[in-house]
Amino acid sequence: MAAEVSKPDFSYQWASGGAIVAPSDVKIQTGWTAEVPPFQWENYLQNRQDDAILHLFQKGVSEWDAVSNYYFTTSGVRSYVQGSDGNIYVAVQDSVGQDPVTDTVHAYWKLAFSPAERVGTDGGFGRRNILVNARGTINERGYVSGTATVGANQYTVDRWYVVTSGQSLGWTDAGSVRTFTAPAGGVTQAIRAQNIAGGTYVLSFTGTAVAKVNGVTVLNGGTFTLPANTIARLSFSSGTFSNPQIEQGTTATNFDYQNDESETLICQKYYFKPVVVWTLAGHGAAGDARIVDAMLSYPRMVQIPVASTSTGSGVNIVIGALSVSSTALTQIATTGAAGYAGYLFTVTSLDAEFV
Repeated sequence: MAAEVSKPDFSYQWASGGAIVAPSDVKIQTGWTAEVPPFQWENYLQNRQDDAILHLFQKGVSEWDAVSNYYFTTSGVRSYVQGSDGNIYVAVQDSVGQDPVTDTVHAYWKLAFSPAERVGTDGGFGRRNILVNARGTINERGYVSGTATVGANQYTVDRWYVVTSGQSLGWTDAGSVRTFTAPAGGVTQAIRAQNIAGGTYVLSFTGTAVAKVNGVTVLNGGTFTLPANTIARLSFSSGTFSNPQIEQGTTATNFDYQNDESETLICQKYYFKPVVVWTLAGHGAAGDARIVDAMLSYPRMVQIPVASTSTGSGVNIVIGALSVSSTALTQIATTGAAGYAGYLFTVTSLDAEFV
């Protein structure tokens, strides 16, 4: 095994203060022959190597350029570059001259992770967007695009509610992008207070809708201030929008794609739709406490949810109180008379949303 190599001192670069003359492109391709080359050529080559090494020392990941070949191979080799926006990108297709910063449809590049200075302030690597289900693809309620709501502030796809009763949220899908059409009365996401660190934030989205943060219009790429640990509300109205993002800072970055599996887990802290049907059965003397009961455990929700339940017919049973916490639901029943008791009990949803 080779010994560990210490980082060399690059305080000075070869020929940084000397005479440098670049050989012709043909000479660079040909290389040395039986000759005595000009010392300026040798200085050029040594200086270029020092510059390349120092660039990697300073940047960690080299900056993207328009002439290098970047690769994506089936064997797992991936090119990584640093974009002009400071983000790190990974290749998803071979390319030359395809700028990752302007590749908004991710044909050649996707975001690998964001700058280290963001860690601890906006969710760190991989989660800059404080919106949940920003793409709107998680739909636990099974809301159908364009369906008129029957009440004010009715939730549709997870974490998004239509403000005005009788209006609807519609959408079309194209690849990984879902484009929404917001109604005149608006569609809103209420952002949990605990997820807001406070300070300057920037909004980005694609579309024609009017965007407002806490009732104040914010343009695409516009900045605003949010107080720490205070609920904030983002709304869109009268137009289209897709890939909305709110992140800390003054400059909007590429949309922070999250996989549906992780987004679903977060959404279920606000709305949980279990498929649970209990047939409770027991045997005891009349009035025996807890002769039949059932408990459902679930991930801790953001607040104590409202439980929606349905029941079938009961046999010789008295239903007690339904107990609901942020992590578990319990149904207790007692026998009405000595002997067998049975009961059908269904949990249809647990709703911890807020507006």
